[in-house]
Amino acid sequence: MNIDRIVATLGLKEMTQGTLVRKLCTYDADPTRRAIFEYDRLVRSSYTLRYLATSLPRYLATCAPRRCGVTCTARRTALSQ
Repeated sequence: MNIDRIVATLGLKEMTQGTLVRKLCTYDADPTRRAIFEYDRLVRSSYTLRYLATSLPRYLATCAPRRCGVTCTARRTALSQ
């Protein structure tokens, strides 16, 4: 319910995102604040995991095996996943 109001307020541009975050941060025990901040952590974690999953195989495919310390077997295993 509170999330719907927050989304509507931001969608109608009745309040800026910065003002909304400032108001939410004044209430430490607010469950809506905790839910929004936890969702933000979840989105950031998902982004980080996706980045790592796509960048590691790309790195292993472009680097020289002896220079980066990865054996050919480890490279083949990582690239095949």
